[in-house]
Amino acid sequence: MIASYAILLLVRSLLKPWLSSSGVPDVLSVQTATVTLIASLTVLMAPFTEEIIFRHALFYQWRNRGVLTWLMFVLSAILFGLVHWNNFDGNIVAMIPYMAVGAWYALIYYWSRNIWQNILTHFLFDFIQFLSALLLFILAFFGI
Repeated sequence: MIASYAILLLVRSLLKPWLSSSGVPDVLSVQTATVTLIASLTVLMAPFTEEIIFRHALFYQWRNRGVLTWLMFVLSAILFGLVHWNNFDGNIVAMIPYMAVGAWYALIYYWSRNIWQNILTHFLFDFIQFLSALLLFILAFFGI
């Protein structure tokens, strides 16, 4: 999970010249915090579904098939990033870090051969984001 955050940070820093900061509110309002909190509740359910679809169906079941294995590796990573379209208002450059994390999750599954490691890693990653959204909601609610 820590590697997932490190990958996001690294790729985002490399893409910084192409990413705009528009759309990021200067002041966190209670309304923005509420929407963020509600949206983050759904990501707690996503790890199981996303890992089955992107890591198992689109990648792992194609292992030991030579070039096809690695084509599916790339495809699953790209599609994983693109499924987060709404997170970034359709900004494809902003989705690239999630594509990199999708590749990382595929490697975890490939090396471990255990989908539950992926699901747990993905869940913990999303849970940290949920806790962050909850903290922002509390801070915005109390005007801190």
